[in-house]
Parts: sequence; C-alpha cells; structure tokens
Amino acid sequence: MDLKIDGNFDLVFGSDLHLVDGVAEQKQKLAIFLKTIKGSLLYAPNYGFDYSLCLRACKLNRLDFIKSYFLSIAQELKLDLINVKATLIEKEGGIRVFFYFIGDNMSMDFAI
Repeated sequence: MDLKIDGNFDLVFGSDLHLVDGVAEQKQKLAIFLKTIKGSLLYAPNYGFDYSLCLRACKLNRLDFIKSYFLSIAQELKLDLINVKATLIEKEGGIRVFFYFIGDNMSMDFAI
C-alpha cells in the first residue's frame, strides 16, 4: 500500500489522503522509477531509469534488448508483469513501451 500521487507527483487528496494498492500501486511504482533519471538521487544513485542505455539500444534497433531491460526492471521492483512490448515510433522519434499486468496494462512513451 502506498500514498496515491498524480502525474505531477502531487499527493492526491479528497477528504483525506488516498491510498493505492495492488496493480495500481505497481503501476505507480513503475511510473516513478521510469520518470526518475538514474543517478539523479544522491541517496540512491543506482535508482532510476538509464536513458543512455535505452538510447543506445534504440539506435541499434535492439527491441529485444529493450524488452529484456524493462523485464529486469520489473524483477528489481518486484512487479507482477506478464509481458512487455516495445515499438519504435518513427514519426515522433521515440519508443512506446506497453507493460502488461494481470488484469491491466500501462503504456509509456520515451523520446529519443
């Protein structure tokens, strides 16, 4: 169980703080990890998404490596992911990654 945050990392309030658990908590944990640049936290320099590694893999068109990298992130964060699918977005010059959880999914776009 965790405190619920919105897309701007602000706490969500109603009459009280909102909590998330289950798949919603796992999706929130993954989103926070992916929006944190590796090395940006002084107290946890190894926490966060390694954009340079992903960029190199995208330039080499290694979608299999990208999928493996995201699956290893899920394992590190102890997420219940079923599958990960990565596709290149040629028009926008980026990559779209679909994360499949049990009963839900999440997609995220990364600019290259």
